[in-house]
Amino acid sequence: MSESQYQSVMRGCLDNLPSLNSRLVRIFISSTFTDTREERNLLLESVYPKLKTYCKEKHGLDFQLVDMRWGVPSDATNDHQATNLCREEIYNCQKLSTGPNFVTFLNQKYGYKPLQTAINVAEFETLLSALRESGREVTQLLTWFKRDDNNVPPMYVLQPISSVISGYKEMENKEAQQQWDRIYNELRDSLKFASQQCFDKGLITKDVKHKYFMSVTEDEIFNGILNFPGDPTEHCLCFVRIIEDLEKNLHHPKAWRFIDMIQENKVDEESQQILSSLRDEKINQKLKDFSITKTQIKWSNKDGVSSEDHKTYLESFAATFFDSVVNLIDKAVQREQRLNQDDAYIEVLQHATMAVDRCAMFHGREDILDSVGKYLTSDISEPLVLYGQSGCGKTSIVAQVAKQVPLIYHKNAVVVLRFLGTSPDSSNLWKLLRSLSDQISVCYNKDKKLIPDDLEGLKSYFLQLLECATPSNPLVILLDSLDQLSAEHKAHRLNWLPPKLPKNVHMILSAYTEARDIISMLKLVFLSKSFISVPVFSAQLSTDVLKSWLKMKNRTLTSEQFNIVEDVFRQCSLPLFVKLIFDQVLAWKSYTPLSECRLESTVQNSIQELLSQLEKKHGPILVSRAMAYVTASSTGISEVELEDLLSLDDIVLTAVFEIHVPPFRRIPPLLWVRIRHDISQYLVDKEVDTVRVFFWYHRQFFEASEARYLKNADFSKGIHSLMADYYLGIWHGVKKPFTYSRLQMTKLGLNKAESEEDRKVAAQPLIFQQGTGKIPTRYNKRKLNRLPYHLHMAGRRNDLYDKCLFNYIWLNTKLEATSVSSVLLDYIRYEENKSPVHKALKAAQSTLNRFPQTLAAEISGRLLAVQSSMKSLVEMEFLKDSLSACARTTHLVPYQPCYTIPSDALICSIEHPTIPVNSMQVIISENSKSLVTLTVHNEVITWDITSGEMEKTTVLSTPNGEKLNVMHRGIGSENVIVGTTYQKQSNPIFIMDLRSGNIESSLIMEKNYPAVGFIDDLKLDITSKLILITVLGQAADVYDKFSGKLLQEFNIITDQVVVLGNGEMVLYHTRQSNIYSIHSLESFLLLHQFSTEQTPKGLFMGEKTPVGCVLVSGSPAAHIIDLDPKSSKFGEPVSKIYIPKESELQLARIYGDKCLLITADKLILWDIKTNKQKMVFTIPQSVKPDRKVLNFEGILTPDLQYLVATYEEYILIWSVGTGKLLQTLQPMKTLLERVMLSPDGQFIICMFRSNNAIMIWNLLSVVKEADSYRPLSMDRSARYVSVALSGTSALARSTSGNEFISIDVLSGRVQCSLSRKYSAMEPKVTPDGNYAMLRSYDEEKCIKIWNMQSGQMESELPLSGMQVKHYISSFDSKKALIVVENDITRIVTLKIYSVPSGGLIREILVGRFRITEAFFADKDKYIVLSTEFIKGEDDVDMAVKVYETESASLVYELPDIHPESPQPVVCGDKLILAIQKNQRQEEGKGEQKWKLIVFDLGENRISFTSNNIPEVKLKFGNIGRYGIDRYRWVYDLKKGVKSHHFDSEEVYQKEASGRLTTPKVSADEKFAIWVHPEGHMLKLGSIALGQIVGVCPLHSIPMNLSITPQNIILIGCEDGRIMLVQLVNETEQNLTNTIMDILNRSKVQVQKVKNDLPGKDKKERKKDVERTNVQLSNVKKSKSKTCTVL
Repeated sequence: MSESQYQSVMRGCLDNLPSLNSRLVRIFISSTFTDTREERNLLLESVYPKLKTYCKEKHGLDFQLVDMRWGVPSDATNDHQATNLCREEIYNCQKLSTGPNFVTFLNQKYGYKPLQTAINVAEFETLLSALRESGREVTQLLTWFKRDDNNVPPMYVLQPISSVISGYKEMENKEAQQQWDRIYNELRDSLKFASQQCFDKGLITKDVKHKYFMSVTEDEIFNGILNFPGDPTEHCLCFVRIIEDLEKNLHHPKAWRFIDMIQENKVDEESQQILSSLRDEKINQKLKDFSITKTQIKWSNKDGVSSEDHKTYLESFAATFFDSVVNLIDKAVQREQRLNQDDAYIEVLQHATMAVDRCAMFHGREDILDSVGKYLTSDISEPLVLYGQSGCGKTSIVAQVAKQVPLIYHKNAVVVLRFLGTSPDSSNLWKLLRSLSDQISVCYNKDKKLIPDDLEGLKSYFLQLLECATPSNPLVILLDSLDQLSAEHKAHRLNWLPPKLPKNVHMILSAYTEARDIISMLKLVFLSKSFISVPVFSAQLSTDVLKSWLKMKNRTLTSEQFNIVEDVFRQCSLPLFVKLIFDQVLAWKSYTPLSECRLESTVQNSIQELLSQLEKKHGPILVSRAMAYVTASSTGISEVELEDLLSLDDIVLTAVFEIHVPPFRRIPPLLWVRIRHDISQYLVDKEVDTVRVFFWYHRQFFEASEARYLKNADFSKGIHSLMADYYLGIWHGVKKPFTYSRLQMTKLGLNKAESEEDRKVAAQPLIFQQGTGKIPTRYNKRKLNRLPYHLHMAGRRNDLYDKCLFNYIWLNTKLEATSVSSVLLDYIRYEENKSPVHKALKAAQSTLNRFPQTLAAEISGRLLAVQSSMKSLVEMEFLKDSLSACARTTHLVPYQPCYTIPSDALICSIEHPTIPVNSMQVIISENSKSLVTLTVHNEVITWDITSGEMEKTTVLSTPNGEKLNVMHRGIGSENVIVGTTYQKQSNPIFIMDLRSGNIESSLIMEKNYPAVGFIDDLKLDITSKLILITVLGQAADVYDKFSGKLLQEFNIITDQVVVLGNGEMVLYHTRQSNIYSIHSLESFLLLHQFSTEQTPKGLFMGEKTPVGCVLVSGSPAAHIIDLDPKSSKFGEPVSKIYIPKESELQLARIYGDKCLLITADKLILWDIKTNKQKMVFTIPQSVKPDRKVLNFEGILTPDLQYLVATYEEYILIWSVGTGKLLQTLQPMKTLLERVMLSPDGQFIICMFRSNNAIMIWNLLSVVKEADSYRPLSMDRSARYVSVALSGTSALARSTSGNEFISIDVLSGRVQCSLSRKYSAMEPKVTPDGNYAMLRSYDEEKCIKIWNMQSGQMESELPLSGMQVKHYISSFDSKKALIVVENDITRIVTLKIYSVPSGGLIREILVGRFRITEAFFADKDKYIVLSTEFIKGEDDVDMAVKVYETESASLVYELPDIHPESPQPVVCGDKLILAIQKNQRQEEGKGEQKWKLIVFDLGENRISFTSNNIPEVKLKFGNIGRYGIDRYRWVYDLKKGVKSHHFDSEEVYQKEASGRLTTPKVSADEKFAIWVHPEGHMLKLGSIALGQIVGVCPLHSIPMNLSITPQNIILIGCEDGRIMLVQLVNETEQNLTNTIMDILNRSKVQVQKVKNDLPGKDKKERKKDVERTNVQLSNVKKSKSKTCTVL
């Protein structure tokens, strides 16, 4: 295809369209049948299945064979349509097939010669004259050929056999069949004779004469090869087999099968002569030698051609056939590679082809086309909407508009056309926007790589692309049937449509009136003048259209027939109905009796009549089940799938093969071909799941077929069940049992009815081809999307669970092939949205969108906690498979439940990296359906509150790159105003519509405010006409909303601004005063001023109530102010509130005549009317902290039923009516920053102080549901986790400083909590894990030794907090080394104490040095100190001093050591790693040179040096070769080099701030682990490969990271969780045991948590605890054994 042709298609031109790519190899097989039985059987049995597999796996193509020679029913002979059907199928193969489309087996038999089914009147009468002149009888011809004057010009039509021979269709009526054979020969001889006579006289041409001599095989070859418009060598093959000694064996009873014979032992020379010309001359001229395969064989006395005697020939034939077909396929794929891979081209061409089909029959509607033309030539900036009832013809109008755009608007216009729902890329919003963006990008030369993959980015980018249109290349977008777009991604909210179109862009939309929600939404967004109602046809117009269509088909009707048509048009005149009537009357002949010219008067009845006629013609069983499969598919079915399904359906096959049993138990292709021929105009081809499928072209056909064929529940389940079995692939390569009918048994002489046979159906793997390099993975999307649907509809719940919803391989494959949204939708569609799996997936949605490879961790890390409540074994197996997948794919397995198990109350948790931490810029829409967030990248993201899905991302571009950080919603409107505090150069303002997410205007305000200090200082308000900008303490200004012009500067230094009424007034409070002033926003004049007795704390008021509440600073008093401008007391206090025994009121909220007052620990509901206290809600003591409260606020629901309060990290909910506390919810173990209620009161939205998560809860569900299981957690963020060197125990400290928990690492549970009386720094745990040392801040006894098992303090060391510089444990865990510096003399002493008694063992005087590092070495034999002695300003002595522990003597001193560098290579080892000053310094350079050394304490020498120096300290395992630094550089100590850098391409934004946790190396030093704080991911790298091999989501900011010798990874998280993750090597033999240990440990651990829950009887709880402790002990023992193995 040339570039100009390609561009023509992409620009929407409907002229001279190329063929539609079909993703299908479709080959028509032509032969004379009887002589090719062995070859055909061989192909059916072995070659075709291989070709199916090759096409699907290698190229993603379906393979279909069209063989019209076997299984032909009597009906096909009866109506003489076989030849016409063959021609149609040849054309279809040529149109659809990729590569080969026609194969002929042309041997020594010419074959059957059919009668002409219709003959032109002039030609027929010429033939009659010739017969009469020759004295021949013509009665037979006139009996069988009737003149049809409804054809223009008239034709003589061959009559159906049964219309003359009444018993012909009765299978047992041999006499009738013999009668027809005799008549056929007479008719054929008469026509041959007459045509020869006429030719001899020059009355007809040679070609016309040849029609009456031609066999059906030659007719096929003529259409398939000889008359092929292209190069037949690229698409056609010919196989010629000559039996050399055939004529010597004419006496054989089966010789007639292989050659044409007139009578016994006599060859039909006429046929042989024609065959020779065809085979040896005509075909050779069209096909090259490599397209023709010729073979010679000898006759077999068994059957002529025998599988036994001709085994070698048949094997060679099969191999040649396969190779030849594959060669043509491969070449075609290579030729079409660009277009095959261009999804946009395929999509555009598909819709253009459909438009051409619709335009071909378009008639009338001039008034609507005229209105559309006026719209296109106008400057209207809104889309135009066409709407009308189903079947009114909207689609045809849209198609005609697309065709006329170049004529009525602009010849260079780009036309983007989509008939929504007719293709996969037009059925789903994400795919639609991607497809539209692809096409527009091509047409306007934009890089397609810039198109975002995420839906939100797509919405924004699509709107940006509209700006590409120019006056010389305008853009017209036509989207037909918005109602056919799936509701996924909230597509029906239509917020992806531009409310205002850029210049040179027009958009035409259509929808049917029954889709009320869509029509309502359109009318809400667009003006009424933008709508055109599409009426149904009038009766007269219906008749005119019908006549026009008949004329196009060279047909007409008799006057009586027209009367019948006009009568039904008076009852119904929908365009769809007109089309149905047209298709029916098209078959009426002028001689058709009026009694048979019956028409229904409604669309549905007409469709039912059509289906009834199909059943009569093709058999009720075949039609009903074929239509059932098509309809049950719900979205479309491919012909390959339908043929396979019918071949698996023994009810169909028994009916079809009642008399004749073919060699293979498959449905003959001809049967479906005949049915499709009769209803082709009601089916539409489209591409679904990368497969070409067909489906009903209009919803009315689907509804009618569903009502007719799937109404019976049991029948429907059976159909869906067979379809499910097909997609399961259970019959691929497997013999399916069946039962012969009695009649078949009699015919075949069988004694046994039961049998089985391979049906040769397609394989159904989940993945057809695994991706390698540049070759993408090819998924079986048909199976992934259709199997769960059919299992669900079949009522096969167990299979649905086992094969799909609770099958890890299925789930992972579907996630890779589609999206998280598609996966989640399955659980909703199939009624499993309450399952733990759905909850886990929903909670992990944000992470899985970015990191789908974390699926196994997300699933297992949550489901471990709910295994005891799992319904069935399949769920348990699903959990095991998820754990195994973790081990095999990422090496990281949750050691126990490590994520919060979401409750039904939690709708979603939005975790998006661009949302800032503790973001306050969150707004909820008035309709409670959406919320918007402002990101750090100047984007406004719209989210669906009910699902947490992104709906839209709007990019706001500022002129100088200013960061936008302020966002407010307009009073009583859906407008959002966005601005910035960074205004040194300009003051950009954006106004958005919350409903659509679109930018209404972007302004640069006339004035900017460069001195804005904090975000809270800038207040933005918006009314219908004005923008108010208030900078607290600086300015109070008013601007024009549409231009940004400054209208008014109020001379007020204010600290509060409130817009009153409907934006008519504004209230300001003058800073440091008790004066409030109210100004008009029309005249800007002062309307009123009032003051309070004391300095106010602030004025609070409700959005919809003209009442304000002024709180007084430092007082429990408040004043209610009337702010109703229509009131006589406007601006005056109407009552005073006084709350005794309270020091100060903190906040107030107004709700109608109720006021909610907030004190230090109470919420008071005050009745404004009665001026009395109504209810008091007190914060329970259990949630109060032992420090100052940082966050306390309350909100009432709109119906005043519930009070929702946020208190520190808790959400508390009370009943307003009873005052009862209903629920206490702790969303995270971190402080809440803000809690909001949706306007309808259904949803609680909460944000947090130290992370960027946004949680959305269903309020009523929170009230009803108790808090769910939480994993191992602390009350505050887990700041430190100190792990014992043995790996058995750990001590964690939270950010509160006085919260410590001791963790038994092997059992994964809390051993005990330490007393909260003491606050301490980072804890130190002894290597054996039995004791911990804590250092408090300023006590005289600052070092305390605690028992890790009991939680009791063992001893206190008498050391002042100011003196202690370092404190460490010995390797044997029996000693503690404390580095003490005298706070006066600065002399350092080492003090060694006994652990746990705290007794002083010895002291070592060091001197006046600064000690930077201290540790034991060589198993406590030595103490190593890194020292500094400052001599002068630039003169410092740096050295490592080594003391012998027992003798306290200095045994070695290593000079010139960098003070921060010394470290043990392996803990307790004798090797010390350090950086030493290099004595050789380059001359003329002031830079200090250093070298890396390893000092061996055992040999008292430097054993290794390197000039390749790590920037910071390294973390080693237990071997001492590989270490890793905090920047993820891996250092090979043996070679002295940096070996590689993990995550080198990523930007770790927190490195500079020092919050990045230090990476670690596993004990065997095979793996490195580190965390990404921005992505909240644990990552695992293979040191040998230098590659990341695993990731594990954290769902929180990581604060620390450790790994034990048992390869248990501990991560302390900001949300209080302490995650335990097992590092598992996939080669580990005992993986099954490891998984079982994890399952058992988690089950016991969850039970332990449940035992601790309130509400249980004490005795019962005690028994549970004892039983659980025994189980924990057993698990721990099991783990210890595993650890020994490791």
